[in-house]
Amino acid sequence: MKCKNCGVEIKDGSKYCPRCGALFENDEVKKIGNTLESRLLEVYIKEKKFNFFNISLGYLFFNFLYLFYKKMYYEGIVSFFSLLVIYYMIFLLHGLEIILNSLGFYTLFVMFIIMFAVYLFFYYLFKTNELYIIKVKYRINKLIRNNPNLSEEELFNLCKKDSKGNIMLSILAGLIFIILLYIF
Repeated sequence: MKCKNCGVEIKDGSKYCPRCGALFENDEVKKIGNTLESRLLEVYIKEKKFNFFNISLGYLFFNFLYLFYKKMYYEGIVSFFSLLVIYYMIFLLHGLEIILNSLGFYTLFVMFIIMFAVYLFFYYLFKTNELYIIKVKYRINKLIRNNPNLSEEELFNLCKKDSKGNIMLSILAGLIFIILLYIF
């Protein structure tokens, strides 16, 4: 059998091309790929016993620290700055309320920024679990593509290593947040 993508000769029944990593499109391989992905997905996602309105309890209590721990870096950065904006604007509003009352546009601008940051907080509160599943599926497919010659058990072990949270980065982000709050 030949790979349709690069033309290298491979053995029959292969799921991926060992040279270019292309997935072969037949029903048996699609079924094997889906079961492999679902098995690997179970490594990342533990069954949740309590799910109230699909709220991410980790995000509710730990905010951006939880996102950094789950290796959702882009979302963590956005959440970090939105929380920072909420804190700064609340302190700005409290200390400058006489000036803000006299400057109508500035008040509206500050309120808009606060409302946007609050919107981001609630968006991530309700969407963190879905975003995490999407990100994990991407990471699983990337692991499968980059390691076409590994067995299912070796991929499973790779996913176990990758699924561990990044505690050091979340601690570092928390320290930076505290320092920024203290400086200003």
